[in-house]
Amino acid sequence: MSHQSSPGQHNRPNQLGGVIPPLVTPMHADERVDEESLRGQVERLVAAGIGGIWVNGTTGEFHAMEDAERSEVIAMVAEIYRSNEYGIDVVAQVGAPATRRAVRLAEDAAEAGASALAAITPFYLEYEPRELMAYYGAIKSAVPLPLVVYHLPSMTKTRIPEATMVQMVGDGLVDGVKDSSNDLGWLRAVVDGCRRRGLSIRSFVGGAMLVDSSLLVGASGAMCAIANLVPAHCVALVDAGERGEWEEVRRLQAQLSDLQQHLGLAGRANWAPTVAVLKFCLKELGVIRSDVCASPLEALTLEERRSLESNALPMIASMEHEAGALRSSLSSR
Repeated sequence: MSHQSSPGQHNRPNQLGGVIPPLVTPMHADERVDEESLRGQVERLVAAGIGGIWVNGTTGEFHAMEDAERSEVIAMVAEIYRSNEYGIDVVAQVGAPATRRAVRLAEDAAEAGASALAAITPFYLEYEPRELMAYYGAIKSAVPLPLVVYHLPSMTKTRIPEATMVQMVGDGLVDGVKDSSNDLGWLRAVVDGCRRRGLSIRSFVGGAMLVDSSLLVGASGAMCAIANLVPAHCVALVDAGERGEWEEVRRLQAQLSDLQQHLGLAGRANWAPTVAVLKFCLKELGVIRSDVCASPLEALTLEERRSLESNALPMIASMEHEAGALRSSLSSR
């Protein structure tokens, strides 16, 4: 496969770097996957210079999908990847409450065309470090693709001890981590622990508010949901960090943080409506055709939609326009 990279385009499959958005899963009214919208969404993200696509994450509503549907989405994204020869990773999230189900999903993902895997910690029950190591070891043994730990303790009840994470990297059970705990100290301890042992780890944060800080700690990029809306801006932020332009990183992070605040819904403190917000904005931007979410998640109210139209959507347009101009400027140097 040949692929000419441009500023912001990370041509390094299986190296897991840059901006890897956790893909929203567009749906029809009956909650079936909307393949046409999915294609348009992937093509928009790739045009922005992303390094990969994370499929079937929390943003993708994997928790509300049948296993067959999860494999279907992976196959759709992988086919778009193959047909266009994009130099990006297709990272399939295959985590499940039980090891054998996660292994089966991993095998299906590999067959569907994933180039890397990710797995959320087994959820519902709390697990001990040795059980977590057995879980990830089984996935890696069954499918020897790059494997990323999806660390989201607020949803799974399980917080991986930093030493356990480092040990799993050292033992070859996993290759990286997406940390969505919003605990930068945890990520720092893992990255520093691997560095002291001479281990290579691909590390990312899921929280949009911590992208700049994580880059300083040594993160390999970002895997935040907001990249669905402002992919070019997120790419510009991460690329500025790679160039060591920290004033620019701070400026771009401030804009990203402002947008994150405007995407919040008054009176809704829980995480779930974020998916509805992302889908509404993508629909209004003309990227997907419907903002349907998997039930029982409710649609946004008229007041919430008007708030996003007045505050968030103009910011998204402005940020992406600026990022596009910056990318053109860099490419002309």
